[in-house]
Parts: sequence; structure tokens; C-alpha cells
Amino acid sequence: MKLNFIFVGDEKEKIFNNAKQEFLSRLKHYYNSEIIFIKSSSLEKELAKKEEEKSILNKIKNKVKTESGKDFVILLDEKGKEVSTTEFKNLFEKTLNTSYQNIYFIVGGAFGVSEEIKIRADFILAISKFVLPHSLAHVNILEQVYRVSTIIKGEKYHHE
Repeated sequence: MKLNFIFVGDEKEKIFNNAKQEFLSRLKHYYNSEIIFIKSSSLEKELAKKEEEKSILNKIKNKVKTESGKDFVILLDEKGKEVSTTEFKNLFEKTLNTSYQNIYFIVGGAFGVSEEIKIRADFILAISKFVLPHSLAHVNILEQVYRVSTIIKGEKYHHE
């Protein structure tokens, strides 16, 4: 099982970079994990989303959602479903216990993602009703995946 974090944008907000690398390092104790940065498009809103869509889909092995797919895609979007840490743990654990080879977590660019990416997603997750800086959303999903991993392994990190 490999965890792939696809983040549209660059690493310009240095304040968050150490946290991203720290949680990625912690995750690597459990799973093969990597962060994939995709360059933001300089085009206007809809054109930017279409250009970024191509780059995102090029990183996903199964570009089309199928019942027997080997890739599970979780899109982070402010209009997605809000879940508790326990609910997220249940989703993550269920996904781990399947034949998926890859789990992708996608955080789109400044204008979000195209409809094709939303259609491809197996689950659309909202971190918060707040609009967050993208780099903070990156840290948040990395930390939550680490948190639920420690819960699954029965390790001390999360407190109920």
C-alpha cells in the first residue's frame, strides 16, 4: 500500500514545510508515502482547473474509477463531507483492508479542481468549513492520516 499526497501549488509558504516533512517522515514508519507537488496553472479559473486536471490524472495510475480499481482517491474539498477523526479512521482502515495498491489524497489549486477530478474521486472530504491556506490543508491531512494510523496501530498519540 502506498500513500500519495498530490498537492497543487508550490512550497512557497516555508512556515508549513517543516510540518509537512515531519508528518511525512512519521507516516513512512507505517506506509510507503510521498508528496507529489503539481505546478499551479497561470491560466484563468476554468482553464487552470483543466490544465491542473491533466497533471493530477497523470499521477494517478487508474485514471477511471472502477469497482475493481487498484487506486482509491480522496479529494479534499471544502464542499466535501465533514467527518470526525473516528469516522476518518474507519474510512481509512476500511480502505487499507482492501486490495487497493495506492491511496491518493488530492488538494487542488486556488480554484479547486475540475469536475473530472470530482467524478474520479472515491470520497470527497472536507477538512473544515473554513477556507484554509493550501499549505495548512496539506499539513492537516498529513497529520490526520498519521493520527488515524497511530489509532489503528494502537499507539499513543491520539487522546479521546
